[in-house]
Amino acid sequence: MELSDYSLKQRILLIEAGLARLRDSGEAGNLAELIATLHRSEIADLIGSLPAGQRQEVWLRTDPQLLAEVASDLPEVVLADVIAASPDDLLVQALAAPVSIDEKAALLRCASAQRQLLLIRKADLVEDRQLQDSLSYSYDAVGSLMDFEQVVVAADETVGAMRSRLEEMGDLPKHADKLFVTDADGRLCGILPLKRLLIARAHEKIGDRMVAESLHTLQPETDISDAAGMFERYDLVSAPVLDAAGKVCGRLTIDEIVAHLSEDKHAGMLNVAGVAEEYDLYAPLPRRLMHRGGWMLLNLLAAFLVSAVVGSFEDTIAQIVTLAALMPIVSSVAGSASMQTASVIIRALALDQIKLSNAPLLLGRELMLGLANGLVWGGLVGLFGYLVYADLALAAVLTVSQLAVFVFAAGIGFCVPLLVGAMRGDPALGAAVLVTVVTDCLAFLIFLGMATLLLV
Repeated sequence: MELSDYSLKQRILLIEAGLARLRDSGEAGNLAELIATLHRSEIADLIGSLPAGQRQEVWLRTDPQLLAEVASDLPEVVLADVIAASPDDLLVQALAAPVSIDEKAALLRCASAQRQLLLIRKADLVEDRQLQDSLSYSYDAVGSLMDFEQVVVAADETVGAMRSRLEEMGDLPKHADKLFVTDADGRLCGILPLKRLLIARAHEKIGDRMVAESLHTLQPETDISDAAGMFERYDLVSAPVLDAAGKVCGRLTIDEIVAHLSEDKHAGMLNVAGVAEEYDLYAPLPRRLMHRGGWMLLNLLAAFLVSAVVGSFEDTIAQIVTLAALMPIVSSVAGSASMQTASVIIRALALDQIKLSNAPLLLGRELMLGLANGLVWGGLVGLFGYLVYADLALAAVLTVSQLAVFVFAAGIGFCVPLLVGAMRGDPALGAAVLVTVVTDCLAFLIFLGMATLLLV
């Protein structure tokens, strides 16, 4: 039975067994052959799931022709680990493979600056301006992810000549859905969708068939998140990247956007729990402590603050012990209300739906919703307090305080994500703990304050 006849799960199990055998007896067996049956993305997934020593063994036994492609699919923290363990000769072979510029850049980006220069010299890439440009942009910039395989055509060229040129090329770049049309000075002046090219007459000029209005373009410095928003909004498959002079310097394609959105989703899941975006399950203990420690410290300080607010009403709680039993209800309801609002606002910010002009209107609507929720659920909580404790005054305090808390929670849930975003923070990460702390403190302050004034 050929290795390729095994299912993916079976081949992964065989590789893991081979790694265990290599660790115990030093025999690699057919490990390299098994790895060769995997797709580049499957190799990346396997490397990311293994401990440091084993992931390096898989990386070192992967075909050098595939390494740059695998590197572009690996999390940055894992890629840095395997790059550090790779000999220069292996990386030079990977850089010599026929892969795209952005894949070569992904391989180099995790190496130190000194090693980058060394590898570039050894791979004879010193004169490769496109690679140098790609490396000059930050990891989240369009310039670091764009490719240079765009098809550019002059506006005064005929359709027939362009078709002949495409035939000579033999194949189009991946995700090529349009040609980029330039004027006499080389600046972008329009696009020509391939479907228009197919139905155009051979003698027609490209400029007569191109689309010149509402062009969706990017700059190399554009953040990839902004580019993803543009692709989603206009259903793009590819978009031209222009330099400062308006000339086409590259192209961004939908596969890079999908990869970014996938990474964003995983990062968001980690951020909600306060874990660093580039988290490695197999990182050393000190590094894992550092990744989680900041969030734990922030939550501890928040707990101290809430405790201080409650402690200031110690005498009131000592006189009316029932308040202690009702406090979890107050904080739970308040926290849920504020986080609901915050989640809606964070989503609206991500979709660029909130602007200075409509923010007051939206705030007013959230406050009205908070008031309505307070009337309904505050009344329900008050009724519960009366039925359980048969104390009308306590039920009234519970109802009115819940009403006030719902209104304030709506305001807090609306304003905090906006403030975090205005300070160039991540609302999805920074807003959660701030909303919870402020709402809890305010909820206890209102509830216990009213109890002190009216019941003691």
